[in-house]
Amino acid sequence: MTIARDCTEEFVVREELRLLNNELTQLNDSLEEKVSERTRSLQETLDELRMTNVELQNTFDELEVTRSELVHYEAKVVSKYAIDKLRDPATYRVAVIVGTFINLFGHFLVPFLRGKDGLWDNFLSELVEQPVLGACSIAIAYLFPIIVQTHSAVATRIKGRATELLAEFPNAKPDPVFRAAPDGRIIVAGTNTRSILQRHAFTKAQDIIGGVLWKKILELQREDRQLPRETSVHVNPLRESFFVTHAPSAAGSVNIYLTAVNPRPN
Repeated sequence: MTIARDCTEEFVVREELRLLNNELTQLNDSLEEKVSERTRSLQETLDELRMTNVELQNTFDELEVTRSELVHYEAKVVSKYAIDKLRDPATYRVAVIVGTFINLFGHFLVPFLRGKDGLWDNFLSELVEQPVLGACSIAIAYLFPIIVQTHSAVATRIKGRATELLAEFPNAKPDPVFRAAPDGRIIVAGTNTRSILQRHAFTKAQDIIGGVLWKKILELQREDRQLPRETSVHVNPLRESFFVTHAPSAAGSVNIYLTAVNPRPN
């Protein structure tokens, strides 16, 4: 009896140990699976973060390039406006008149009001005694109005640049440039574009760039986003392909700019 009971107890203990071992094995397998799954998830997240970092760096580099190009372009625009003003003969006519009044006021009127005599002799005496200073004071009187006029002209043209571009750019550009209402109706077009519209009976943006692309442009405009670079469309009636860009305008309308993929020879 004692031997049988001992054997039974031993069997029970072994069975409990076996069950416990199975449970521990299952628990270990479950933990390993969860750890492995978590590791994979973390690795995927890390890879995504690395890709995002690369994309952000690329975007930052593109923005830096764009900023540099914009600064260079703005400098060229300012230089062009300044040169245009300096080439205008009226600039120098005004400078002569204003500069002469400044010199007369400084060298003759002020001393006269102070009660000094021999104004001309004093003026010549100052030139002889300090020729460099005297010449500089006279030159500055004529340069000052030129500087003021140039600065004013550049500032005015920069403020009105949007209107200037709207008035001149669409007419000068050989490729289609137009403004369309939210429903696609073309409401503004340059001289060259109008002739194209009349020739091919285009009345809506969809007639030129297609309904799918027009719908996409409207969606992007609502999200304040732009078309991907190098977006192009083939206009069958014109038998040409064009790169497409757009810009928002008043009342939800859209400015569409087309640039020929293969520019025409001059």
